[in-house]
Amino acid sequence: MQPTLAVAGAAVETATGTAPATRKVVKDYTADGLRGAVAILVFFTHFLVAFFPGGFDVLLPGLQTSPATNGTIERILRLPFISIFWNGNFMVMFFVISGYVLSRPYYFGNQLDTLRDRNLRRYLRLGVPTAASVFIGYFLLKYGLLWNHAAAAISHSDWLNSYYAFKPTFLDALRDATYRVLLMRADQFNPPLWTMKIEFIGSLITFSFYALMPARGLWRRVIHYAIAVLSIGILAKGDGIYYYAFLLGGLIWILPKPKGIYKWLLLAAALYLECFQYDARFRWMPNPGIWDEKFFYGVIGGFLMFWFLRSGAWDRVLASPPMRVLGRASYSMYLTHFFVLCTFSSWFFIHTQGRFSRPVWASADLLLSTVLVFAVGYAFEHLVDRPGTRFAKWFIGPA
Repeated sequence: MQPTLAVAGAAVETATGTAPATRKVVKDYTADGLRGAVAILVFFTHFLVAFFPGGFDVLLPGLQTSPATNGTIERILRLPFISIFWNGNFMVMFFVISGYVLSRPYYFGNQLDTLRDRNLRRYLRLGVPTAASVFIGYFLLKYGLLWNHAAAAISHSDWLNSYYAFKPTFLDALRDATYRVLLMRADQFNPPLWTMKIEFIGSLITFSFYALMPARGLWRRVIHYAIAVLSIGILAKGDGIYYYAFLLGGLIWILPKPKGIYKWLLLAAALYLECFQYDARFRWMPNPGIWDEKFFYGVIGGFLMFWFLRSGAWDRVLASPPMRVLGRASYSMYLTHFFVLCTFSSWFFIHTQGRFSRPVWASADLLLSTVLVFAVGYAFEHLVDRPGTRFAKWFIGPA
């Protein structure tokens, strides 16, 4: 019997052997909702590192070298396990989700034409929104609309102060927008763009991996997986763990649906790994060598979390209408949230800290900034991301 996967509240059969007859690819709202939640958690992490850097000495050691405030909020930020909401480990789940979503056409009838079509469109699909974000960063920096340095002078965040410390040129922005972001990991105009090279290359790996998958024969498929794993490990080196995340995401389709106590054990293991921080509570775990411990265990935890979601336990929440809206805007929120942090969040911090207690201004700033992140992301999705997707389809043309 083939396993099932909860998709938008309904069970959909998946392929384990010979690909089934072609069927319509159903939108997975649970995956979209999860992606939206992760985008918000990424903003939480950046917000807290920017204004409370003293609380991240065990989460991100070495990031902060200047003396910073060490108060009640910082002690809370260091607490194990609850720090899962701001330690940044969930960020790598984007790659697991991408591998899962991009491999879907293969498991819904071995739709190679769909894979090839998406492969051709991928550069424009990712490139149009990232290019727009590069030029937004260029504009904000050129016209002195960023407040991150002034805010960092008060919070003493080395991380926040390290960005936008250069004189922008339009030629540099144009180069970043056209090729350096997706091919060379350029992020000077929008720091979160460091992940876009991984997203682009990981997408191409995923498309080619499934397009070249042997049609039959277990041994042939084992060899296929081995070639991919060894090639990534040898060629990608330290970045290899991110590309493995794409392959792990695709595996979700063929794994058995977790039931009973096993699904809760999966959830517990996933949460524990996502809570990883550099202290004694986690030092018993093996060092993954060339891969950063935080991201290595974040990828494994993200994979286990997604496997747990196959049980359907959180479908009602993640596939709810509000989470669907959040999911649609997730990519746009990711691309624009740093601008909100360096403009409104930093401005609000400068003008309210000292006038109100730390919990009051911090809560107000975080709440208002989160609302603004969603609003800006929602607008960007409608004005840039969605038209960019249509342009990519028009430019490449029908299969």
